[in-house]
Amino acid sequence: MLLVGNKTDLQDRRQVRDMDGRNLAQEHNISFIETSALRNENIEEAFSMLVGNIMTKQPHTMRATSPSITLDIDEDEDEEREKRSCCLGRS
Repeated sequence: MLLVGNKTDLQDRRQVRDMDGRNLAQEHNISFIETSALRNENIEEAFSMLVGNIMTKQPHTMRATSPSITLDIDEDEDEEREKRSCCLGRS
């Protein structure tokens, strides 16, 4: 997870102090970043942090929920299917 403080370009209308955001993120053991879309500040960094967090956690999730699939391909069967196919452009 990632806590994002947005609209840092509106300093005069700030409602949450930077330190409060950092403390909240630390309490919940998550990352914190402040951004401004208007000034293009930390936008890419925020997405990079989010993707990094997802990629760090995803392998564990994927292993737990994704079954393994094994395919046994019989080449002789494929050749027979091609011979019977009506869609090979034969005249």
